[in-house]
Amino acid sequence: MADEEAEQDLSAQTDTSATIAALREKLQVLSITLRNSTDSPAQSSSRYCQDFCQVSSFSVRVLAIPK
Repeated sequence: MADEEAEQDLSAQTDTSATIAALREKLQVLSITLRNSTDSPAQSSSRYCQDFCQVSSFSVRVLAIPK
């Protein structure tokens, strides 16, 4: 019983770590895209905010799913 719980805890931690790593990578890509953009600053920042919200929203849903 305790072994099963420990396994589930480890699995949840691994899933969370993987999700955080994927989120970090996506945010780095967004940041690079923003810095390299040739659009106007207003247009670039608007696009960044939209993409950031999508990434953040997805990550919150993934992390909130009970394991």
